[in-house]
Amino acid sequence: MSAQNVETLIYHNKKRLSVTEKEIPTLVPNDVMSSLLNGDDDPYYKIEAIDYPANGTGGIYEKSFFDSFVNGLKERPYPGSKRGHEFTSRPASDFYTVGGSVVPKNDTSGTVYLKMYIPKQGDFTSNDGFIRDAKAGIVNFSLVTYPEYTVTPSKDGNDIRHFTASKGYERNDAVEYGAGAMEQQVNSKKTETFNFEEAKILINDGHYKRTGKSDGDIIQNGVVMRPVLRAMLSHADVENKSELSELVSMIDRNHNGGRKNMDEELETIKNGLDNGAININAVADKLGIASKLRNADDEKNAAAVKELNSMFGNPSDLLAAVKAMKTANESTEKVAVENAVIQAFGQPKVKNGKNEDVDNKCYIRAMELCANKKGDELTKAIENAKNDVFIKDELSMRADNNSSFNTIVDNKNGTVGKSVATY
Repeated sequence: MSAQNVETLIYHNKKRLSVTEKEIPTLVPNDVMSSLLNGDDDPYYKIEAIDYPANGTGGIYEKSFFDSFVNGLKERPYPGSKRGHEFTSRPASDFYTVGGSVVPKNDTSGTVYLKMYIPKQGDFTSNDGFIRDAKAGIVNFSLVTYPEYTVTPSKDGNDIRHFTASKGYERNDAVEYGAGAMEQQVNSKKTETFNFEEAKILINDGHYKRTGKSDGDIIQNGVVMRPVLRAMLSHADVENKSELSELVSMIDRNHNGGRKNMDEELETIKNGLDNGAININAVADKLGIASKLRNADDEKNAAAVKELNSMFGNPSDLLAAVKAMKTANESTEKVAVENAVIQAFGQPKVKNGKNEDVDNKCYIRAMELCANKKGDELTKAIENAKNDVFIKDELSMRADNNSSFNTIVDNKNGTVGKSVATY
């Protein structure tokens, strides 16, 4: 029996879990958990829930399988890679399944909850982006195990596997949204616990406010606060986003026959910006005008350009001056490289044994190695060039009286002689 991948799929069209990490027990030993946390004073957890019996890769996963899978956490955490299944001898450990709970509905069905701790630093890289995606609800999870199973025949003649235990190699990897085969739900960052149906009734009865503070509870003193709804919707990782949007739409339809009062809208946004409840960058992103906002860097650049314009007269003169300086600098740097190379390896042309001018291959090679270097980098490049294999071979050949480089011909009697060239 070989190792079996247990694929899981999160269905995000269902309502996300309201369960929190405090409701799901941590099962790994305390000293192990302390080692994983490593002083993390603001740990981030993700909860997934799988209803069993569950249809997954290879067959049906029964309650006893999940009992076994969760019980294994009492001995060790299960590692997970944020880049999916990595079929290597030791895949990445970017996060860990550290707890869980099996909650039966009856003798054969129920729900298993798994609790993952995602540290701020993964195995090789930061987990900032992974945590952001997990909060946004676009991360799926997939179990890996070496399972035990029984086989029962079906009416159509195909055998059905019933997985009954997890016997090792346990992992819980993160996979791409929509990749998997076992139905599951996940929790997300909670914004507020409120009664959606109560809010709808209050709005229909006219108990809502369109202006005011954008912080606090959605329902305040029996009144639904539209500014609070709008502020919550400005956050990308808000849960129940569709419900919040529906409440905002209900208020807008009920107010002035469905017509929005622009002054009230602007006043709400202004209040939110003033008290920090609304992020101007989030609003700009939503409206597609983020590139038009002026930030601190823009202010610094504007001040610098203003000062340069005062020195050069107008932008065209400034550009011309900058291009001229750039050309001059490049020319100066190139001359510096050439002088350093000539000093170390001779002129571009050298005399061979026949007193002919030929290319100095050492010069050519050194110019390649030292191109665009300056200052200490150039000095280091020259020293490195002296140890270059090609240059060493070329210098050795020149020093050899019997080499072809030093061969001369006596034009009087046709005899061949040797001479050491100068360079």
